[in-house]
Amino acid sequence: MNKNDQLSAVAPLGAEATQAGVAIVRKLAHDVNNALVSAVSTLDLLTIDHPELEETLAPLRHELIRPRALFERPMRGLPTRAMVRPWTLGDWRGRIADEAKSVGVSVRLPSEVRGPAGLDEGQWVQCLDNLVRNALDSHAVHIRTGQVAPDGGRWVSVQVSPDGVADTDGVWGQCAIVDNGAVSSEHAAAAQQRRARSGDGHMGLGLAVVAAHLAGIGGRLLVGEARDGGWRAVMLWPFVA
Repeated sequence: MNKNDQLSAVAPLGAEATQAGVAIVRKLAHDVNNALVSAVSTLDLLTIDHPELEETLAPLRHELIRPRALFERPMRGLPTRAMVRPWTLGDWRGRIADEAKSVGVSVRLPSEVRGPAGLDEGQWVQCLDNLVRNALDSHAVHIRTGQVAPDGGRWVSVQVSPDGVADTDGVWGQCAIVDNGAVSSEHAAAAQQRRARSGDGHMGLGLAVVAAHLAGIGGRLLVGEARDGGWRAVMLWPFVA
């Protein structure tokens, strides 16, 4: 039996849900931008009243001004993905390994993690990042609730099938993100409904983003419990030799 036979497909967000999400982001960006403007203005006033603080406050002012462009763009309906996800695949590998290590989780990455030809590097990094962080969030919940670590420690594994995998629909490129965290009975339903999973982790918009990227190139995202326990998220796309 194919390892993916017991997994369920995650559908991208529909047009109505996407529009609602965009509206929420624009409102959030507006509120954050206003807060940043207020903070900068406060620093300006402090500098006027206390000129001796100008040198001390200048670096902080600079740090507050830099994010404004990020939040102004969605307010005007402009794209933000390239600004939010500037990492290359090499940058991401280092960051995610360091972040995982800081919470006591090992991330197992192959030497090459090539994505489908239809996605650019930023989109591929976004897919990997969302799925690996879902797994790290799950482990973090287990750690906070005092669950005993599995034998061999907590891990997340990125598994690439370089020669593709075959099923009744053809041959597919495949990348699976697997973790060995315990899976609750509500876990799969939460993933399918794109709502918060048990505990403090989330499996919502991140899955929808990945599913949307894959759907755009004729692929799909499957999720479900791994055969030997833990959770498995599988990205599939039409294989090109």
